[in-house]
Amino acid sequence: MKKTGSLFAAAVAVMMMLWGSAAFAEGTKTTLGVKTWLSAWEESESTNSVQYDAVLMIGPAVDVEFENKMFLKGSFLFAVSDYEDSYFSAPSNGMLKISDRKDLDLMAGYMFTPQFGAFAGYKSITAEYIDEWPIGTVIDTMDIKINGPGIGVLGSFPVNETVTLYGSLGWMLLDIEYSWAGGSVSDDMDGPSIEIGAAFAVSPHSVINVGYKHEKFSGTVDSTGSGFDRTFLGLTAGFKYTF
Repeated sequence: MKKTGSLFAAAVAVMMMLWGSAAFAEGTKTTLGVKTWLSAWEESESTNSVQYDAVLMIGPAVDVEFENKMFLKGSFLFAVSDYEDSYFSAPSNGMLKISDRKDLDLMAGYMFTPQFGAFAGYKSITAEYIDEWPIGTVIDTMDIKINGPGIGVLGSFPVNETVTLYGSLGWMLLDIEYSWAGGSVSDDMDGPSIEIGAAFAVSPHSVINVGYKHEKFSGTVDSTGSGFDRTFLGLTAGFKYTF
């Protein structure tokens, strides 16, 4: 899975470099913007689960549509604060944190009609687990990396001259790796990535969009055989300007 994900990421990067030179060419439409995601983080394994409250993520987003009906999309979001979950272990309270989360999403595809297309994509999530006990004293840290390819479909459906509904459905094949000072462990997981929303044109070149994104990836821990889930979900919003 790691090798497949790396190769796929390299392929998408090459396509972006090859097509990037045409981003502002005649017949090409380029859209730049800012995207936000109020994303919760949920983990479950066997009978145990942890639900972290939503944290705001924000970052740049770019869409490039070519005259030949091909397109590129990408976004890079980072969390503005840590995910936190408190616990009690006698004689003190402790705190589990997920810090420095960063999400990269890349997509390359083809529009079969003005309203419907298909894509191949790549996702990467990085973060750091921090265990504090008592609160304020770090006793353990661990890095987490989630990455891999996926495929999917997307669509947009104009309601009138100013409002457009949009949505995408992808299926991701991911590797999740935990690493610490003494070693690392990784497992495979897969599942859907769904995003829906509405875009509102505020000028001939500017759009504000609001929506909802839900990702749930499941796998089996190789060492124990127990199933696990990782879920990321929450409201999205953004602003885009088309050149």
